[in-house]
Amino acid sequence: MTLYAAVGPATDIKIGAYGAAEGASTSVGSMTDFKLTPSREVEYGTHGAYRNARTDAYAHTPAYAATFTVDDATKANLAYALSGDSSGTDVLAGSAFTGSLTTYVVYVKGLSIAGTAKGIKLNKCVFTDPSEWATSNEQQTWEITMEVLYDATACGGAEFWTTYDSATDTTAPTVSSFLPVDGATAVACGTTFRWTWGEEIMADDVDTSRYFLHSSSGVVVSGSVAVYNASATVVEFTPSGNLGASGNCVYHAIATAGQRDIAGNRSTVTYSTEFTTSAS
Repeated sequence: MTLYAAVGPATDIKIGAYGAAEGASTSVGSMTDFKLTPSREVEYGTHGAYRNARTDAYAHTPAYAATFTVDDATKANLAYALSGDSSGTDVLAGSAFTGSLTTYVVYVKGLSIAGTAKGIKLNKCVFTDPSEWATSNEQQTWEITMEVLYDATACGGAEFWTTYDSATDTTAPTVSSFLPVDGATAVACGTTFRWTWGEEIMADDVDTSRYFLHSSSGVVVSGSVAVYNASATVVEFTPSGNLGASGNCVYHAIATAGQRDIAGNRSTVTYSTEFTTSAS
């Protein structure tokens, strides 16, 4: 995995509940000196209840340390987004963090990666060093540290973060192809169905309430659905059993509106295609 360390002073930070889209996250301000480095030994600060909340499951999984520098205003906004406490006094030791490993999604926009304006979505973050958040009249900037944890729900290659074009992506994702194609005939009874999106999508939205098959009489096909490829552009539905073993059965494949791309834009179209099974 490539590590990134390139930002500008206008870089924007957004924070949300774990799994939240960028549009559902809170903008807290700008930062400088963003860095991502491999680390499993990030300190959790001096607040004992929070530090002791670590479990073996977290202690033995890989992680990255993310650090960045913010001013007082951004620090206060971040503190409020995390805990609802804008007092600025050891806010990370408050009720939102005591005794639990509360995780967040963090979006960082305005990075310059290979000369291109990029955003980076950090899937599963825990903020560290709560004692550093105490108010100081002399300190004007703050170095914030968080740990980026392994996200087992993410697709291959994106277990920690994903990048996207932050400067331009305000367009809803669209499906570019279907397999079988719309109107296909003589489709094998044991086939799976795939929707290919024109860009990377959020795997959190992929389930059988959004992607499913039903017969011409409206009976929903039992099966499972998952992101098919590492680049998270293809969704595959796998029936629990053969489709229409007697052949010449018509099925409809549905992908309902609402699927998000990696920037948080939601699809606005419900896709419905049909195909006919073969006799064997």
